[in-house]
Amino acid sequence: TRWMRWNAWRMSCERSRREPNCMKALRKIAPAPGRLLCDIPPPPSPGPGEVLVRVEAAGICGSDLHIEDWSGGYEFITSHFGSDVACAEDLLVLVDTESQGVALLDARTTPPIHMAVIGGLGAMTLRFTEVSAIAVEPKTARVWVADRGRGKLEVFETVWDRSKPPVLDMFMPRLVRSMDLARFTSRLNASGFSPLRVPAITDIAFDPADPSRVLLLDAANRAIISADPRLRAGTIERLPDAVRAPEEFALSEDGRLAIADPVARCVFFRDGGGPWSALQELGGIVFVCPTGVAFGPDGLLVVSDAARDACIVSARDGSARLVGERGELDEQFYEPRAIAGSPKGLIVVDRGNHRFQRFGDGFAWNLTGSMGRYYDQKRRGSPGAAPASTPDSRAKQGGES
Repeated sequence: TRWMRWNAWRMSCERSRREPNCMKALRKIAPAPGRLLCDIPPPPSPGPGEVLVRVEAAGICGSDLHIEDWSGGYEFITSHFGSDVACAEDLLVLVDTESQGVALLDARTTPPIHMAVIGGLGAMTLRFTEVSAIAVEPKTARVWVADRGRGKLEVFETVWDRSKPPVLDMFMPRLVRSMDLARFTSRLNASGFSPLRVPAITDIAFDPADPSRVLLLDAANRAIISADPRLRAGTIERLPDAVRAPEEFALSEDGRLAIADPVARCVFFRDGGGPWSALQELGGIVFVCPTGVAFGPDGLLVVSDAARDACIVSARDGSARLVGERGELDEQFYEPRAIAGSPKGLIVVDRGNHRFQRFGDGFAWNLTGSMGRYYDQKRRGSPGAAPASTPDSRAKQGGES
């Protein structure tokens, strides 16, 4: 049987080389283990304004191997969560790094349920080329998306009936505003900046003291921009000279501000209107590559460190502890990045594992979401998991609550 499969594959390769209009495809033909078919289907016919491209070679992602044994819940919506996360009210927003789409989920449920996707890779309208920052506007639940490749900052309205169970509705988000960042530079009060570069937005937040002001973390000018929601005017504040690559910032209700800078290996901190300080460690734990920062519900600082594959969680007595380790199970990370608050705890994006994890009171793990599959009980082998004699943790498919 193995020889027959190999011979069929060899013959299809030879035919695809001989015949210019012959196309070979490896297809999943049934939702079950195995059931892969390598055959020669009819080639697609290009429509008006389209061309037919001949592919000489193709590769696969390692995560695609799960399709062969059908172990990842592929009958449901799947995503490769990465780079950024945002949440406000009851809307959780995550970036899919492979498609450059922005996934919208209902944060009230466990697991969070997919409701829509904004955009996807492309240079046309309603598409993104490089999503560098996302945010959810408080009270309105509007989604803000910064596209560094197109130099745009766009705002999407999201309206759904919260009294009904959430469902997938790709028409739910609606573009209401598209703002050009190059034009915005001419409207900035930028005294002391010469020359002023086009902003490269790496994070977006809203001032707790004045929600009508949007704050933009600008890596190009190493500054924080404060503007009105329509970017009609704004001011720019220079960050300390030691700042190199500001990636994420966090604001607390009492006016504290923290900025994670993985290149400077520091978290820059300011208490209210006081001076900036560069934190190189937290509670004796030295930062190696701080990539995400947040203030928990208790007001304590949490920093994700991509080099440590862990989060550093501060305590009221000035100490800190490491949460996480390298791995792919629960409470394990592979390059943790952005952090955001949600109704049920802090969300940490685990970029290397294409997923997110949620931590509740005391920064205790309570959920892992990955590739359309969710776990709300730790799997065997995870830090602090139940002994091997107990049953496996319960897995929830995407879309269940």
